[in-house]
Amino acid sequence: MFDNYVSIRGQHLNKYSYTSGGGMTGGYYTKTVKRDGDRARIHIESAEWHSQDPTVTEYLTDVAVLDELEAIVRKYKMNYWKGMKFTNMFVCDGESYSYHFDFDKAYISFSSQIYPAKYREKLAELDSVIEKYIKAK
Repeated sequence: MFDNYVSIRGQHLNKYSYTSGGGMTGGYYTKTVKRDGDRARIHIESAEWHSQDPTVTEYLTDVAVLDELEAIVRKYKMNYWKGMKFTNMFVCDGESYSYHFDFDKAYISFSSQIYPAKYREKLAELDSVIEKYIKAK
């Protein structure tokens, strides 16, 4: 089940990104947190329909947001999730949800159309961290 373990020992998270898209309307949503010097930049971009001009919002915040996101990756051992099959379901014209984590010398990525409840709860913690930093602005 966990066939693609990624070693992140001694490394730090430099970029996190979440993307959803691939539904019937061609819309998408992307949330990225990236190191920007001694700060972190939160970039949110979305469009409801294919070819629509996207809505873009950015926040410059404390780089500690990346440390908190990294702590969640380590807490739930998400570096073992790479290559994991979350469900055997496929929804035609259904959205996919992707997560990407760039460390110093390693990269973790996984995606699915559906995440079982125990994984959705863990992934929701990532959004909670980001929202905390957005509200602080």
